[in-house]
Amino acid sequence: MPRVRPPTMKGQQKALWLVLFCSLVARLPGSAAAPSWEDLMSRGSEAKKDYRLEEADKLLEAALEKAESFGEQDPRLTATLRELADVCFVRKKLARAESLYRRELKILKGLGEKYPDIAYDLGQLGQICKESGNYSEAEQYLRDALAHKEKTNTSGDGQELIIVWELARDLGLQGKYQEAKAWYERGLALRRIRTPNMPELPNEVIEAADNYRNTGDYEQAQRLYKRAVVLAERAGGKCDRDALIALARLAKTQKACGKKAEAEQTVNRLLALAKNCQRQGRPAILLTVGAQLQNIGEYDKAKPIFEQALSAKGEAALGELNRAITLFRLADSLFNQKNYSAAARYYKEAMTGYEKSSGQQSVGVASCLCQLGNICMIQKDLASAEPLIRRALAIDEKCAGAQSYFTGRTASVLGQLYYNQGKFDQAFPLYQRALAIYEKEVPDLANSPAAARIAMQLANMYCARKNYAAAEPLYKLAIKGFSQSNLDPNVYLSSYSAFEVLLRSTNRSAEADEIARQAKLLKSTRKGGAKMAVEPPY
Repeated sequence: MPRVRPPTMKGQQKALWLVLFCSLVARLPGSAAAPSWEDLMSRGSEAKKDYRLEEADKLLEAALEKAESFGEQDPRLTATLRELADVCFVRKKLARAESLYRRELKILKGLGEKYPDIAYDLGQLGQICKESGNYSEAEQYLRDALAHKEKTNTSGDGQELIIVWELARDLGLQGKYQEAKAWYERGLALRRIRTPNMPELPNEVIEAADNYRNTGDYEQAQRLYKRAVVLAERAGGKCDRDALIALARLAKTQKACGKKAEAEQTVNRLLALAKNCQRQGRPAILLTVGAQLQNIGEYDKAKPIFEQALSAKGEAALGELNRAITLFRLADSLFNQKNYSAAARYYKEAMTGYEKSSGQQSVGVASCLCQLGNICMIQKDLASAEPLIRRALAIDEKCAGAQSYFTGRTASVLGQLYYNQGKFDQAFPLYQRALAIYEKEVPDLANSPAAARIAMQLANMYCARKNYAAAEPLYKLAIKGFSQSNLDPNVYLSSYSAFEVLLRSTNRSAEADEIARQAKLLKSTRKGGAKMAVEPPY
């Protein structure tokens, strides 16, 4: 609700006469009274509540124009700034939202540092910075918001719960998993206090488990994933989406700590749920099951799940967009099984679906083009690959933005094409661009096989130029990313060998011997894996 000071009795009498006068004038022929600030705010807030955000935006902008005349000290101005900023935030108009929150914050601080709404604005600015990839700045805003709540004795409420979770997520995005752990635990504890009727939410328990997995505490991660499965099934039944996600991540964690038999049991449980979903006529949930199986490298098991989802008929049939996503996922499974001709057929069919549902200039279309180019590259048809990947990059830059994950992904594939052709001068800036995007926009991906491959090839090019200082951190990044994957060691042992050569070239024999020892150990212990594919566009 707008924060307007209650009028005095004298003010109420004046307001009543003013309302009567305006109503009489409005009835005169040819008269049309302009809407008041109160009317615009009321209609704007109602539209916001009903999620008619474009309408709410226009009404609240008009209300702000009127509120400007009231003066900085009038609470109607800050009320309008807040409402409009919230709408812009939800609409992803982040620059506009940021300017509005900053302005309200400045006004409120002028009223006194103990003004309680200051914490809200700080928290919102923290979320905007996080959404924009400015994680360290976001961290500071969120910490300041919590400090302000403690100073004003307003801790323990729902607002603090939101800020704590946002801070935990932000720390995780920065790779500060140990610091994040304490905030996730605080968030879980606050949830039990704030919503005693719903003391644990499965999606929050999954997030906390993910962070424990990232710290290497696999036992605690498994315990929380199992807890999330119970909570999700209790809330939404056996086919609940959070239950499926928790089971898949449990299986992934079990694999990571060598519990192969337990992981297989968990995967079988996922497959049993898929059969149950099929009997219930829920193909969209089958898509989730298949996607989770893909995420843990079970491509052969994911393939029939996607086929089942696509076979649904009548009212149970997938909509155009979900059908396109399922076709893309099916193609991805075939790609990872090295059935490239079948994969290409389904990528083309998925692209047709994306064009119908989202238009020819969409991230879905770009993803299909990129992967079709990838297949041409694998099949040594480099002339056909280049225009496909270039078209995908142009679409990604237009639709997702120059600094988006999708743009970085496609830039890396185009860089790979030029690298394979020996066009290192053209590959070099593309790889640099892709790696910079991964490190800023998706830090978790910066430690992944996708970034590792880019880092390794950038390092190789630096070494060819005798720039060993630039190559060394890239080889280390490559080794780190590859070591966390389930890829066949033969795919990436060359990064160890290349790093060993660098160390010997710079007269560091002891370090080179240690890298050679690690490579030998890895070769004897790691098995299995699959070729990487482009991530699906969702």
